[in-house]
Amino acid sequence: AQRNEIPLVFDDTESLFNARREWDALVIAISVEATFEVLKLALESQAPILVEKPVVRRSDDLLPYIGQGLPVIVGYNRRFYRTIQEARQEATDNSPLLAHLCVPDSVRTPDDPQEDPDYLRPFYANSVHGLDLARYVFGDLNIEHVQRIQNPAGALLGMVATLSAPG
Repeated sequence: AQRNEIPLVFDDTESLFNARREWDALVIAISVEATFEVLKLALESQAPILVEKPVVRRSDDLLPYIGQGLPVIVGYNRRFYRTIQEARQEATDNSPLLAHLCVPDSVRTPDDPQEDPDYLRPFYANSVHGLDLARYVFGDLNIEHVQRIQNPAGALLGMVATLSAPG
């Protein structure tokens, strides 16, 4: 803020929202865990909002907000990469297609997942981007099959899914 001569700096969301008359719009770019709670507070301000995805881990959490005409835009900047546009055109021009998506390319794995139940957070926080791009390229996706991969102790290590797009 000092380097860029930004005059208003807030130490917490309460201070930010209490100074609503001092700003015009919001960009929410914080951890996935905090995003939805801050977004709900921001909606009360009636200000235009750009929120980076993922907004939530479970899309069902957003259902009460869909179709409400709220002043929110969700950032989907990867959709505008040239390669993604070309993939979308290829999918449109050459249906049906078979595609393989592996997300993410790496995940921190603890020695004993039972001791760290949150170790899959990087997977869920990052995989949403790949799934969003798949939906953008291929259209709505239907879940055909899901298999949970667990270690011998029953801790979730990952998931494999077969998805299809109507077409």
